[in-house]
Amino acid sequence: MLPAALLLTLFFACNDKPADETTTTTTTSTTDEKVVMPMEMSYSGKIEIGSNANMVKVMQWNKWMGEGNVDSAASLLADSVSIDLSDGTSFNTTADSIKKVLLGWRSAMKTIDIKYIAAMPINNIDKKHEWVLSWTDESYTYNDGKQEHLIIHEDYRMENGKIRQVLQYARKVPEPKLK
Repeated sequence: MLPAALLLTLFFACNDKPADETTTTTTTSTTDEKVVMPMEMSYSGKIEIGSNANMVKVMQWNKWMGEGNVDSAASLLADSVSIDLSDGTSFNTTADSIKKVLLGWRSAMKTIDIKYIAAMPINNIDKKHEWVLSWTDESYTYNDGKQEHLIIHEDYRMENGKIRQVLQYARKVPEPKLK
């Protein structure tokens, strides 16, 4: 019995911290480390976390497009806009021209359901570019009854709080298999 009591006493004594002991944690930043990339990148530069205000604007853009409020969404576009869609379609034109395209596209749909997966604002310090990376789960019901379900990643380049460029990538979500 005595050996068990000694073991318990030793166990609890080793786990007790003195009341006046403080714990400090030191972290080191690795952001200034020189990293050598294994491959060359065509778009490089030092990156930092960007403005949440830009992220809110991109999310508002998607919300308004889902609701069919194209006029409000178009108010978030810069005077000239470059858009590259996942199907290979490219536009490099004025905001007014893109608005007409968006009105036509949106009028072909009965509903759009957009759910956010994630979003992240980043800045390329070297190029002075502000971006928002956006991942959404989108379902479309067209006026003719056709339905489409996509996971979409879009990179929005922001300039003076407006959308200047959009790069879109999409993956179709397969229909559920019947059992």
